[in-house]
Amino acid sequence: MTVACFIVLALAVFGWVEWNKWRNDVGISSAHPAAPPPIKVVECKALPEGMRRIGAKSGIQFDVPLRDFAVSSGCTDAPPLSCGSTITSSNDPAARLFIEYPFAFSAVGIDPISTFSEHKEQRDIHDAEWSVVGRENWGYLNSGERWRQVRLTPGRIAVQYGFTKRESAERFDRIIGSACFSE
Repeated sequence: MTVACFIVLALAVFGWVEWNKWRNDVGISSAHPAAPPPIKVVECKALPEGMRRIGAKSGIQFDVPLRDFAVSSGCTDAPPLSCGSTITSSNDPAARLFIEYPFAFSAVGIDPISTFSEHKEQRDIHDAEWSVVGRENWGYLNSGERWRQVRLTPGRIAVQYGFTKRESAERFDRIIGSACFSE
């Protein structure tokens, strides 16, 4: 009986190892996506070559690498007045990052993105002096698609992307992470 238990246990372990190898081979990971890098809003530096800075003329801005993204910007011509940019990834045209300034503080009761998420978190955003300058929410679906919503209170900037593949989300996170103050 001891030998039979050992054989059953060995087969179970072997099956579990093979199952996880297969899941990794087809791209199904049991690991949860890592949190996007935290945002720390600092003073804007000189704009690097090949980049476009978008956002409010004086306030919070973001750097976008032009070789990887297309940017379209505009403003409303009727109240409530706001401006914004849509950033489209060159390698995933369906993925879009939206930046709106100033955003309207809306009273949305239920957010469908966070409602359908497998996991969601919220954290504060700080400046160089560690003062809170905003809040972000992020999460993911069981399929691995990610989303992120950022609200920066100086200048009332809203930045977000909806359910997006990991690669595109990481590229958008680099743009979001470039947030800086401009005088």
